[in-house]
Amino acid sequence: MNCRKSAIEHITSTAKERRLSSLFVRLSEESLGYDWDYAKKDYVFNGNVYGAKMFSLYCNWKETVWGKNANGDPVAREEWRTNHLLNLSTDFQKANEKAKKLCKELKVSKVLFLTDEPVYQNPYKFRTPEELQAEKLWESIKDEIFKLRSLKDRVQKHSYKIARLRERRLSPSNFVGEVNDRDVFDLTLKFKLDFQNYFHGRPVTSWLNSLVDGQGNVFVYWGKCLGNKGDSIKVKATIKEHKVYKGIKQTVVNRPTILEETN
Repeated sequence: MNCRKSAIEHITSTAKERRLSSLFVRLSEESLGYDWDYAKKDYVFNGNVYGAKMFSLYCNWKETVWGKNANGDPVAREEWRTNHLLNLSTDFQKANEKAKKLCKELKVSKVLFLTDEPVYQNPYKFRTPEELQAEKLWESIKDEIFKLRSLKDRVQKHSYKIARLRERRLSPSNFVGEVNDRDVFDLTLKFKLDFQNYFHGRPVTSWLNSLVDGQGNVFVYWGKCLGNKGDSIKVKATIKEHKVYKGIKQTVVNRPTILEETN
């Protein structure tokens, strides 16, 4: 952060909302120096190590983070953060005096913790047992969430494989129409899969829709979601290409317009 105005705003807002746990002075963390290498078109380490000389003001505070529960509903949770706020001085005593003066001005002296020796301060030292227990609990929850998400991804992947094998066994699919033809098709949505991508830094969801017509011919569309599994739709679409995927002939379409839908 290292901006007095930003540091004051952060301390004031977190204290007012009772999310500020503690303030303390410690040596800034070391940082590595990098220079731009025009040949490699990337930053490369220049051999310099900075920091570890400046005493700075740090804070422990609680941030509200939004996620989703098992049903996809938004859920708020709280996570503990340790932030660098402001460089104070290379002299330990001067740094402590500046920290005390600032905290007195902002009326947060009660949560300022100072030491007598200029040693590297562990931010966990200034947290209450309740705060440490809450963070430990959340870390275990995050670990379980990661395992469940990995399991979900594996199940989804194998479900897709099973569906493809069933189609291959039960559906003698053939190509339909000619490439670039735009026609109307009566289709049934067999399954759909969502994929998360990023476009200009924003999350975008794309859908793989697999459909069949009355003769068992397979149609594929990448883009928006066309409905739910089992939905029957009358759709006007352009044939983009014919392709064979894992032995199944597929008619790939784009620019679909749903004319009629039957759940």
